[in-house]
This record gives sequence, structure tokens and C-alpha cells, in this order.
Amino acid sequence: MIFGEEIVPKTDKKLIILVSTDRGLAGALNQKLFKKLLEEQQNFDNIDFFVLGKKGLEFLKRSGANIVGFLEMPDMIEEKHFLPLVEFVYQKLGEWAYSQVMIYFNFFKNVVVQIPTSMYIFPLNFQTFEDINTELNLNIKESPKKMDFLIEPDLPSVIKEFQRQFRNYLFFVSILQNKTGEFASRMIAMKNAKDNSTEMIKWLTLIFNKERQSKITQEVSEIVSAKEAIEW
Repeated sequence: MIFGEEIVPKTDKKLIILVSTDRGLAGALNQKLFKKLLEEQQNFDNIDFFVLGKKGLEFLKRSGANIVGFLEMPDMIEEKHFLPLVEFVYQKLGEWAYSQVMIYFNFFKNVVVQIPTSMYIFPLNFQTFEDINTELNLNIKESPKKMDFLIEPDLPSVIKEFQRQFRNYLFFVSILQNKTGEFASRMIAMKNAKDNSTEMIKWLTLIFNKERQSKITQEVSEIVSAKEAIEW
């Protein structure tokens, strides 16, 4: 198996990486992700949280969660921006501190649809990705089960390096997917706000014109009535 068999520490501690936005005005993007987190994690006992984004930090503080790390993500993401997260995770895995490491983020399906998603970072196995494939309907085809390779220097070294690089890839993809969904949600939210404000301006303008016309009609009537009274 290409993921290898990872040894899982005998501990109840779990690390969850929550990827959110730093700013608001992104519709219900964060709220849907937080709802999924609460549905899957009934309580936050024995759970440490590493948070990306101020909105996630505010949510977890209100929930009384144990926060062990926090990062802000710029709009143009590079590997150096989430390097402290990667270093923290590898350090804790080296200390056998967690039996599970999960990441929660929004998967960008299209401009209108972003799907709240959870994924295992540790341990890595095929079942995790089969579940993700089914949940997101990605239609990723399986690779052949048996293939012959010439592996150097040896299989355990290659698997270990593969796991490291693949985790780095998962970190980057999850953050990038969430950031793309954030841009799309903010664009839709701003478009809706513009459309609503335009409709309100039209409605208020119509009311103003009706009220203005009523005042003019009233003034003209008073002038005519006054003129007729004087002549009479």
C-alpha cells in the first residue's frame, strides 16, 4: 500500500486544523464550516485546535476550545505562510502527541457552491480519500492495485518521504481551496449587496417622487383656491 502502515499513538488527544477567513462579508462560508465541525465533534474535550483565519479564532474562543496555534493567511498564499503549521504538526507527531490530525476547510466546487469538508492528515489511508471522493463527487478513478517498481534506497524510506510530501500537499490544497471559496463567496455577497442596494434606491426614488408630486399638487391646489377666494 503506497501510504504504508502508520503507527498510531495510544492517546485520546486529537488535533484539528480549522481553516477559516480573516474577514467577513463572505456569506455563510464560515458558518457552514463551523456547523459541520460541531456536528462531527460533539464536544471539544481532548481536542487541540490550530486555527487559520480570525473568524475561526473568534468562533473557537466563544466555544471555549483549546487553541494551540493561530495564523493569518494572505490572499496570495505561498508555502512559507503556513510553514509554522507544518512544523508544529510534524513536531507533535514526532512526540506521539496525537492519535488523529484532521483538517476542516471549504472545498471549492464552483463559484456558487463551496462544500464544508473534513479530511484526515494523520493517519493517512485509502479509506479517507475514498470517503472524500464520494462526499465531493470528484469521480477520481483508482490506480491499479499491483504495479512493479524499482525503489531506491528502500521502500520504508520512500514511503516516509511520500507521506511527508503528501501531507504538505494536503495542507496547501486545503488552504488554497478555502481561499478560492472565500473569494467566490465574497464576490457573490458583494453582488447581492449591490443588487439589493440598487433595488432599494429605485424603491426610495419612487417613493420620493410620489411624495414630491403630492406636495406640488397640494401647493398648486392651495394657490388656485386662494386665487378663487380673493376674486370671489
